[in-house]
Amino acid sequence: MVYFVKCGSSVKVGYSRSVGSAWERMKNMQTGNPTELEMVKVVLGGLTEERKIHRLFETYLIRGEWYKFDPMVETIINALPNTTV
Repeated sequence: MVYFVKCGSSVKVGYSRSVGSAWERMKNMQTGNPTELEMVKVVLGGLTEERKIHRLFETYLIRGEWYKFDPMVETIINALPNTTV
């Protein structure tokens, strides 16, 4: 699963083995984070799909797997087939 977690004006693109694992990762990220996190979307895919999205968002990279939640990034995420939220 490829997941998108929003934190203020940033979004993390990550990979997990299941939808439940994606939610667990967000819960762990929330610990110690004063900004409320939001699971934007979870889509089918593995490491290959995650890497493709990282390359697609390259222009918006902040650091690591965090990207600026720019209107174009939001449009692309919204266009992906929804698995669950």
